[in-house]
Amino acid sequence: MDSQGESGYLEQAKELHGAGRFEEAAAAAHTATSLDSQNADAWWLLGLALRDRDGHGSGITAFQRVTELEPNFSGGWFELGSAYHASQRREEAITFYEQALAIDPDHLPAMQLLALALKGADAEGVPARRLALLRVIDEKNALDADDLFEFALLLSEQGAYAEALGVYQRYTDAAGQHASVAYFNQALCYQLLDRDLDAWDALHTAQRNGYQGERLERRLADVRGNLQRLRLQVVDGPDQMLAQEDWFQHYVNPFTLLDVRPEDVSDNPKALQKARQALLHEIELEEGRVSWLPGLFIDKSAALVLLAELDTTEGFVAHSAVYNSPGLNDFLSKGSLAHFLVAEAESSEAVLPYEISEKTLAIIGPKFALQFDKVLSQAIEQRNLPALRCLLNGRRWVLPSQQEACWTSSKRVVMRLCEPLCALAKSDTLVGLPETQAVFREDKFGELLALLPVEFHEAHTTVSTVLRDILRAYYPREMDMKAGQAILELGRACAYKLPSLTHQFEQDAQTIQEELDKEAHLHLNDKSISITRAGVVFGDQHLAPKDIVGVRWGMTLLSERPRTIQHNVGFEARRGPNLEVKWVSSVDLDAQRDFWCKLADATMAFILPDVQADFTDRLERREPTKVGPLMVTKEGVELTTKGWFSEKRRLVEWPQLKGTLSDGALILQDALNPKTMGVLPMNSTYNAPLLFLIAEKNGNANP
Repeated sequence: MDSQGESGYLEQAKELHGAGRFEEAAAAAHTATSLDSQNADAWWLLGLALRDRDGHGSGITAFQRVTELEPNFSGGWFELGSAYHASQRREEAITFYEQALAIDPDHLPAMQLLALALKGADAEGVPARRLALLRVIDEKNALDADDLFEFALLLSEQGAYAEALGVYQRYTDAAGQHASVAYFNQALCYQLLDRDLDAWDALHTAQRNGYQGERLERRLADVRGNLQRLRLQVVDGPDQMLAQEDWFQHYVNPFTLLDVRPEDVSDNPKALQKARQALLHEIELEEGRVSWLPGLFIDKSAALVLLAELDTTEGFVAHSAVYNSPGLNDFLSKGSLAHFLVAEAESSEAVLPYEISEKTLAIIGPKFALQFDKVLSQAIEQRNLPALRCLLNGRRWVLPSQQEACWTSSKRVVMRLCEPLCALAKSDTLVGLPETQAVFREDKFGELLALLPVEFHEAHTTVSTVLRDILRAYYPREMDMKAGQAILELGRACAYKLPSLTHQFEQDAQTIQEELDKEAHLHLNDKSISITRAGVVFGDQHLAPKDIVGVRWGMTLLSERPRTIQHNVGFEARRGPNLEVKWVSSVDLDAQRDFWCKLADATMAFILPDVQADFTDRLERREPTKVGPLMVTKEGVELTTKGWFSEKRRLVEWPQLKGTLSDGALILQDALNPKTMGVLPMNSTYNAPLLFLIAEKNGNANP
């Protein structure tokens, strides 16, 4: 049939597919592929028809042909991935989804199914890849309820607890089927963010939503213990954080001002009007004082403005909610901390703040934020750590858009407290661990930092950066890795507040630990020996790396019966006596070998690089340099050729030099004339190991 007929079958297949007549559409598309097997459109329509007729797994062959004929068509790769996915061939499906996204990074269905395919895979990097996909899908507002739950779970597993909380909140707002689990998981995130009070409320909310079991009881007991201990600490302190002259600056409850209960004036305009008149009369008689509210001074106009908020339904409801929560009312008015405390036997009926009516929070939130910032700043200034813990524990009645106002002044206070540490890093004097620790001890600065939440990321980042700067300046000077580790550890609490800092801290800590693992700190008879980047210490002898010009190490078999071995490690001093560590053993030989290997490994890690640099520098300057009896030059090593009656010395250039280790000795030979050679016992020849390494670098050394 001609091309006209092929085109007709394609149109027919397209129309039949659009009409939902998949059997006929498949037949028409199949005929089109028979007429022209190179037509990608025909294979595409065949794949779609088979998919919709028999299920996703039935179109594999057709979609495979589409990708062969049109490799840059993202839809083809996506459908091929879907077909493999439906056929339980997940690995191939993942590959094809990734190919679709490589062609079209915004292919939303490919992102969604790839995220699904990656679920449960345990290969390295999979959680991070899946999390990245869910982030993009979320930005496109395309996550369903189950995806939201998975997104929050992945965020918490990656340490992004604050972000996970926001996603769990969206999930519970949508009343997902796993709401009780989501509330429980929220509680875990709150705990990890040191918000025990919010965790307490979330656990009880999970319980009210049907979550039961031993895990819940254990968490409740754990959080209850924390809150009760904190309560005892706070109760021992002042009742209010603010002086009386600072009361009522940001909030006066209209019902408290009127001295009436909301239910007494609800739907009762006459009672409300009577209370207004009584209040205004009191203000006039007492010149701004109100007898039932000590510490309040208010004029008539200000009182009328406050009372006007009760004229709207939203205002009446919002201020009623505060009135009916005495702890919250006292906090907003006087800075009392009762709102943030839990009584000894108290369960929680509290609603999580984000589930409070937005209309209520729109009215109360700005006032709460201002008061919270004021009281928090006061607690920080006074170094009142129990009060600080209490305030940061939760129950913040603010909308997300009002959160930042909770920290405005307190952030400035904290950054001011960081100034001594910043000044220390810029100091011209030598700064080490004692000086840094002193700053952290001063006025409880270190304890305070450990309490600050993620919102104080600027302070956390500043402290972490400064400590790294101090460490970078300290370590090259002192070469004391233990002290360096202690300096870094001072910032652990800061680092773990933010995922980005956590990663940086872990890398730094790992680098330091790897360095510490290379160090040798051992005891030999009655002497201690240490080999570190700072040098070698053996008893009362000490050599810094710059003072060492040669190293050697080895083991010598002294006897077979009993098996007796001499171990030694030696350091040639630039000036003064050499430092030698030597011992003989016939028992615990494996342990003694490990002991010796630790010393040799530390020597290679910390001492040999400087020795090699010095050795190479001497060669470059063409200074006479000997290793044992052999003269070494920039060009190579002088070896001996032995004849019947004479010996000749000649220079063997480095590329032609062959080095072999045999029976504790380094054998150097001319690769083209093996009779030209030199033998250096490793245990008694300074820098014999170095010569072996140089030969090895040139490709002619064999162990």
